[in-house]
Amino acid sequence: NVSATNHWSTCILPFDAALPEGVQAYESLKHDEANLYLKEAKSIEAYTPYILYSEKGYSGTLSGTVDPQKYPESGVVTKGYLHGAIVQQPVTSGYVLQNLSEGVKFYQIAEGSTFSIPAGKCWMTLPDASVKSLNFIFEDDEDAIVEVNDISVKSDILYNLSGQRVEKATKGIYIRNGKKVLY
Repeated sequence: NVSATNHWSTCILPFDAALPEGVQAYESLKHDEANLYLKEAKSIEAYTPYILYSEKGYSGTLSGTVDPQKYPESGVVTKGYLHGAIVQQPVTSGYVLQNLSEGVKFYQIAEGSTFSIPAGKCWMTLPDASVKSLNFIFEDDEDAIVEVNDISVKSDILYNLSGQRVEKATKGIYIRNGKKVLY
């Protein structure tokens, strides 16, 4: 499920799956002090944690064949900084995707708090990170970095991900000057 209001979610599946129409999947293998760099994935691979985005939201069921030999005994799979819960996990440190005062981001778990991560969802840990939240930055196929938190230029023409011109941006991913930006 990807909320039509928040547009973002996390996901880990015990089987390979095609991405549903209108859903994009991202991996995060690097970060800096306040930014999380996202690289788009073309499909969902078994036992791989992802960050999902859908402009209109998505609710549905994905199915596939589970390979029980790949099932982790701990019930957790880690790739890069993302951890995927195969079974429900109590988490006391790291970052959880939430929609708080600064919008949808990964927010640091408060000291002394415990989050219950449901099966099929993910959280993040970052070594030596001390920021309260992380911005998303997209990497394109040429490994160039596209900043997504700069919305100061308002005279540029915006397009949605379907290539349609947009007069006014709301929350979501748009194309500006040939690059993806997040509002």
